[in-house]
Amino acid sequence: MGRRGRARLRAATEPASAARRRGGPVGGEWPAHFVAFDLLRLSGTDTTGWPYRRRRAALESVFTARRLSAPWSLCPSTTEAYVVREWLTWASVGMEGVVFKRLDDAYRPTSVRAARGDG
Repeated sequence: MGRRGRARLRAATEPASAARRRGGPVGGEWPAHFVAFDLLRLSGTDTTGWPYRRRRAALESVFTARRLSAPWSLCPSTTEAYVVREWLTWASVGMEGVVFKRLDDAYRPTSVRAARGDG
């Protein structure tokens, strides 16, 4: 998270050594948070062939059973278009976008760049 509580992708993905070289803060100054939105393995089982609806239910069960809390976060989920439109107004709190998944689809790997049309 950045200084104003906004998500900082660069800070999250940049190696600590690179951040130190450019004089940037690391570790305790920008603590890491893990936001889960999909579950690809569960107790050694490949879940990528499961429909998203089943993977999401399993992910929610993991959070409940293990009583996970910060720095672990379960990404909110909805099937309501009006809720998504509201979420897209939240750029001021650091939300960068929305992940769309078909409830009955198996996992289909793709890069963020490809999804945006950059690659």
